[in-house]
Amino acid sequence: MLALGTLTIAMAACPAVLNTSMAGEAASVDPAVAQEVRAAIKQLDSEDFATRSKAADQLTRRVSEPALAEFLSEEFARTLLASETSFEVRSQLESLARPLKPAAPSTDEPRPRAADLGPLLDQLNSNTSSQRDSARRRIQSMLSDVELIAPVYVELKRRVASRQLAAEGRYALEPLLDQARRAWLAAGPARVQLPEVTNDQITAWVDDLTKLDDAEPAERTRREAADRELLDAICRDEVRPRVLEILAQRIAAAPDAASSTTLQNLADFARPAMAAEVWSNRINGTVQYLLIGVPQFNERSPRPTHFDRIDDQTAHCVSGASLNEGDYPVRIAVPHPIPQEVMFHLTNLPTPRLRLRYQYDVERDDATRLRELSQRTVDYYLAQKRPLDEGQVLVLSQLDPQVVSRFVGPYFQGVPNQRLFSTASELGRLPTLHAAICYPLTRFGTREAVPALEQLARCGRLGEQTSENPFQIAWIAALSIAQRDPWPEVDTWLASLLDETTPLAVSIDPRPVLGATAAAVLLDRHGASMQSFGLEMTAEANFGASRFIGYRYVSDKDRQDIRRWWENFKKAKAAEPAP
Repeated sequence: MLALGTLTIAMAACPAVLNTSMAGEAASVDPAVAQEVRAAIKQLDSEDFATRSKAADQLTRRVSEPALAEFLSEEFARTLLASETSFEVRSQLESLARPLKPAAPSTDEPRPRAADLGPLLDQLNSNTSSQRDSARRRIQSMLSDVELIAPVYVELKRRVASRQLAAEGRYALEPLLDQARRAWLAAGPARVQLPEVTNDQITAWVDDLTKLDDAEPAERTRREAADRELLDAICRDEVRPRVLEILAQRIAAAPDAASSTTLQNLADFARPAMAAEVWSNRINGTVQYLLIGVPQFNERSPRPTHFDRIDDQTAHCVSGASLNEGDYPVRIAVPHPIPQEVMFHLTNLPTPRLRLRYQYDVERDDATRLRELSQRTVDYYLAQKRPLDEGQVLVLSQLDPQVVSRFVGPYFQGVPNQRLFSTASELGRLPTLHAAICYPLTRFGTREAVPALEQLARCGRLGEQTSENPFQIAWIAALSIAQRDPWPEVDTWLASLLDETTPLAVSIDPRPVLGATAAAVLLDRHGASMQSFGLEMTAEANFGASRFIGYRYVSDKDRQDIRRWWENFKKAKAAEPAP
């Protein structure tokens, strides 16, 4: 059989039953389905364990239905906002809502007002967890209203900076403060007007930043507040010149190097910059902030990292610890110059507001950011309509598997196959571009890639199998996906290949055959013995971290026996009572 990479089981989504004759998103859901969902949500709080378990199972199945996503998100959000919702129900719904897109503000709920903020913030101190959670969610919902962002942010800053605030109170408020700041940055300081800032305030903040001691908790809180206020002021076009003027005066008069460095770093925040991320194994391991036009030295590197210009399309590297001199695309995956499983991601940060927004953005989970980066990268490759080089092919193995699997079909159709110059041993046995792109799919490809792989295998564009081109890599990748990420019709697809005589490798003796290897996967999926049907395992072939094991039929009778087993298996499944 095939043993390639890590096995991943993905559940198939079931279509939701819709009533398209009714208007409105919520009304478009079949009333019976809507009633079932609402009843199941209530049953999550049942005193009977079996009832709670059944309700949770019902909702879990419904969450897998794409057509119900918006309705479910709205229903979950409405329940979570209610202060009477119990902790147990909140825990269940938060888990169920995690894969769903956050719901838009409900038009059924009364519009929040600035006057509601104080009581809601006080409610965060409630002894009841459901009251605290409801208040937190209502404050978060206020941030979707541009008119309320400023009062929410200003009041949160005031309370967090208070010397009377206990540690547990600060623990509850700081995440909300960060969310309010993100909302302010996303909306833009021009749309969300914060209070005027005086020179005396700026001077007092600078004093707190340079004179207070981090070792004292109360002073550390004031220093953090001062740093936040100064960065916010630098992000405001109308305030920035005054902040930078005061900083320049204080830097010139700084009594010690530490104070000077602290203030200079703050002043540098206003300069055009960029971020250089290093990704490996789908994890962002390093973020380096670089000022444009300023070489940055690292004692571990023989060369400084220096970019002299960047815009939203291209960055020019003068020298780098890893990257060579030249132009690099911005906001897509950049291969390491020496082929390896490392990639870079460059982001233009021309203004302090964008830099501060980026610092919050980079805190999001790596999986979400990788999906976005992957989609931008493959969109760029498709728009370029150019052959990928060796480094770009290897980058595919670092990107989101599902995004890459959806990309390969359009790319195979839009860019002709050709020879690939490779210095990497793992691509050395795959001499053409399309064959090399199939290679990472053997390890992590998902079901979305299978139609494109089968079409590529059957159209003949991969060329004749020879000693230089020994593998039917498209079929090998498709079969590995069938084992690792099976789809609902995978058994029927495997059975359709049972009579195929295409050799999967001509460098292995005896040669593995497509039909026999598909039969091995099919039998293994249902716990049937391959040896009892006469399938013979051929020698193995390694693809870097992947391992391919093919099969052949010993005789034609073995193939016929498997075909009869499959027909009997289908009949037995059809006779089983419906669940």
